[in-house]
Amino acid sequence: MIVTDPLLCALVDSPQESAGDVVKTRAADPGTPIQARFRMWIVWGRITIGRGRADLLDAIARMGSISAAARTVGISYRAAWNWVEGLNADPDGPLVEATPGGRGGGGAQLTARGKQALAAWQKAQALFEARAVEVNDKLDGS
Repeated sequence: MIVTDPLLCALVDSPQESAGDVVKTRAADPGTPIQARFRMWIVWGRITIGRGRADLLDAIARMGSISAAARTVGISYRAAWNWVEGLNADPDGPLVEATPGGRGGGGAQLTARGKQALAAWQKAQALFEARAVEVNDKLDGS
């Protein structure tokens, strides 16, 4: 089955596409409806932002610290720092910058570009999730 929604840009039977993944699953009980699970990411400049990186950006914006944000999203400080370095490697400008203070010794905040990237991801995610509900309804026959 091909899902032709241009926002999802996904093939149910072939889950790898540029805007997201769709995985079709069926429970062991043959009477259980097919359910599609979705993952979404955006390309912002030359970097890719998925849920994990978006959650980290959101936590940095709220907490003002990479280490506190890392704890909030359940990853190590090293992993968070590696993600931040990757997000800041975009030639169009960094998404996170160091600031004085902050919780845990060092502060961080989103740059204007980082705020734009996070807002774009959140908007795309909301649209994507709404479409995912529609696709699951179609798979379910509703």
